[in-house]
Amino acid sequence: RIDFMNPVAPILDCRGLVCPMPIIQVRLKTNLMSKGDKLVVLADDETFDSEFARFCQLADIRLIEKRYHGDFHEYFIESIL
Repeated sequence: RIDFMNPVAPILDCRGLVCPMPIIQVRLKTNLMSKGDKLVVLADDETFDSEFARFCQLADIRLIEKRYHGDFHEYFIESIL
């Protein structure tokens, strides 16, 4: 289980952004990642969860874990390319 309070990866805080902006921010960040690099993404847009799952499939990003915290989601991802 990932401890999001003591992350082993940088945090990209997309809370307050409305889709597609969180996806764009994640894409910009993941473009700079190497294979095996990890990232924690925070998002609170209602449509982000379903859009992000599809984005991960298309962008060769592995979703390791996600958690819901009442008013936002945390996603722990890894670049697989």
